[in-house]
Amino acid sequence: MSQRYLLIIYCIINFFISFIPIVGVPFNWLESIFHELSHAIVTLITGGEVISFKLELSGAGMVMSRGGISLLIAFSGYAGAAIWGFLLYQAGSSKTIVQYTLALLIATFIAVLVFWVRDLLTAIILLIVTGLLALIF
Repeated sequence: MSQRYLLIIYCIINFFISFIPIVGVPFNWLESIFHELSHAIVTLITGGEVISFKLELSGAGMVMSRGGISLLIAFSGYAGAAIWGFLLYQAGSSKTIVQYTLALLIATFIAVLVFWVRDLLTAIILLIVTGLLALIF
């Protein structure tokens, strides 16, 4: 099967999974984590400082930052989430790459938890998502 058809199938599966109660919740959280993480990374790249990283049960999130280039930071959420998706799709080409990718994501989420999380709910959400990634690992 070609890569294009495989990508389309994955997108369709993801679309339907996101509507399944309870099963879709971690996927929504993961989308939000990548969106907010993109804001945080661009904040750091453009010379800003990340103050806090917050997630909600609904899948909403927010990064509080100071400094940096506001226009790039604002744009980076959706663009970054798309880039994360592309990179994760590409990483799925080899079992070894998948394992390294999962390890890197787990380490990244733990770093976010340690350095930027200021509330219990966000910590719980990140720990649940990180635990699910660890199970896959």
